[in-house]
Amino acid sequence: MLPESCLYLWYVFEKMWDIRYTLPLELCSITLVLSIIMLFNRSILLYQILYFAGIGVAILYMTWIENYKPTWKSIGITMIFLNVILVFVGSVDSLLHANYMFLLHKPDTVSILDFLGPYPYYLIFEELIAIVIFIVIFLPFIVGRKKVAILSK
Repeated sequence: MLPESCLYLWYVFEKMWDIRYTLPLELCSITLVLSIIMLFNRSILLYQILYFAGIGVAILYMTWIENYKPTWKSIGITMIFLNVILVFVGSVDSLLHANYMFLLHKPDTVSILDFLGPYPYYLIFEELIAIVIFIVIFLPFIVGRKKVAILSK
């Protein structure tokens, strides 16, 4: 959180802070704040969401040290969470004429989104890609359960 705080201070001191571009409404900023809350509250709900949407140090700690594990249901919970955030951030985008999370249009520069079709279709493809990625990062738990089941027979 310290680097994120320093970034926002830098924006202010350099007179670069602009409500349309520098609010912490990108997914990495949101998951950073939620990771801190998860660590303090030991929230299984936030763990399930953050395992897929914001994998990082806090999630690894909760998995390896606290023995939290995601489930198939966690993927659904995460997709619901991401779509709720999408509605919230999209509303802010509309009110501020901003484009957080590229919900209103693709970035002006070349990006991977260029391969996913025009607006709004690229948003649908992003959701499908997210589900595939979530299943891939859930695979170690599926394989691990099968190994335990085989070893216990």
